[in-house]
Amino acid sequence: MTTVREEQKVPPWAVAAGVAALEHWLSANTPALGKGKLYLTPLAGGSSASVLRADRGVAPFVIRTAAWPPRADSTRALEREAKVLRGLAPTSVPHPRLLCSCEDTDIIGAPFVVMEYVEGWAGASPPPEPFASDPALLHATAFALVDGLAELALVDVESIGLSNFGRPENFLERQVDRWRGLMAEHREHPEYGDRTLPGFDEVGEWLRVKTPSMQRVSLIHGDASYSNVIFNNDAPARLAAIIDWEIATLGDPLLDLGRALYPFPSRDGSAGYSLAVDHSGYPVRESLAEHYAARTGLSIAALDYYLVLSMFKLAALIEFNHVKRLGMPKASMAHRIADFIPQLVEGAYDIARRSRL
Repeated sequence: MTTVREEQKVPPWAVAAGVAALEHWLSANTPALGKGKLYLTPLAGGSSASVLRADRGVAPFVIRTAAWPPRADSTRALEREAKVLRGLAPTSVPHPRLLCSCEDTDIIGAPFVVMEYVEGWAGASPPPEPFASDPALLHATAFALVDGLAELALVDVESIGLSNFGRPENFLERQVDRWRGLMAEHREHPEYGDRTLPGFDEVGEWLRVKTPSMQRVSLIHGDASYSNVIFNNDAPARLAAIIDWEIATLGDPLLDLGRALYPFPSRDGSAGYSLAVDHSGYPVRESLAEHYAARTGLSIAALDYYLVLSMFKLAALIEFNHVKRLGMPKASMAHRIADFIPQLVEGAYDIARRSRL
């Protein structure tokens, strides 16, 4: 059983010897960041990553490393993130600038990535002024997010050295089996119990039947949402950075659009599906999709498919929280996520049933 105590194991870099080793490595590899005492402040991080703000007296920067104890997939994800950020450097896609990366696990016990600290406000956090009191500004952040995804969709992956970053062949055709397989792995856990997710299998079958032809191969983020963006602090609304590139790959850019838009309300009055942000007062997803189509030249005729696939995929990706929450307080994020997944699946099933595809 996963317990709170097990989740709080101290990583090597958090103790004095680990910080000293990190200071030494940074002094040798990033002298422009300073050579004084290293101060670390935890920032938000997912299940596979720890994110720290770092200060050495010059300018703040960010260290992203594996959550502890590191998993094989989390260490690979860090290597992939470094490659993506390196590739994005010459593009207009808003992203944190990569400063350096380290694959030597002898320094802090896991690989890590060093990147610039992006000033701004996290999209999933309460908006600051002037956004909090200006609905028009808040609405504009949604279009700023879509503009960032449009820029990403149009990047020539060969020109940035990422043409071999994934397997785009039959990308959409592989999706249902991939995420059904992951869900089956969760269900095989000895402590999974008799939990059911009504509609999940039906959604999978609908996706098989409705699979469209992929219009373009692009670098895709994989989890594009308000939870993974930073907006500039001042008006007008501008996207400062898309962050957390650990599951980026090559594939259909409209899958990023579907992931970004299903939390927003629909033009027919249906609510969106979101755990982190209340999008009820934001633009409707169809208007945002039309804006994306105008920017990219891509057809959005199959938007429902991409909304449903994004929800189906996310449900499979985060269902591990059902077991992770065992032994944890009811108010924990694992409980909140696990309780949200049935709503996510139900929402995907509802969109599929009402779709005219």
